[in-house]
Amino acid sequence: MNSLCECLKVNQTLTHLELSDNEIGDEGMQALSESLKANQILHNLDLSRNQIGDEGMQALSESLKVKQALTHLELGENEIGDEGMQALSESLKVNQALIDLELD
Repeated sequence: MNSLCECLKVNQTLTHLELSDNEIGDEGMQALSESLKANQILHNLDLSRNQIGDEGMQALSESLKVKQALTHLELGENEIGDEGMQALSESLKVNQALIDLELD
């Protein structure tokens, strides 16, 4: 995951990233979120079924406040609780790019 995260910080061509079913968890989500802050090309991101909980969602939410290129985000079948959803809600007040959010 760390190698991918480093790559995403400088990549200027990848627009769609499918990471479902990879057991990323909160720690991996924190690393990925830092990379997303730097990447302004990625438009579609699928993080479904990755055991992401409140801590990971809080990290992702912080990147959504900064990242204004992501238009499609899939988060279904994770372990996001009330705190994670609150963080996501706060980021959506600021983010003006995301048009499709899947939470099934």
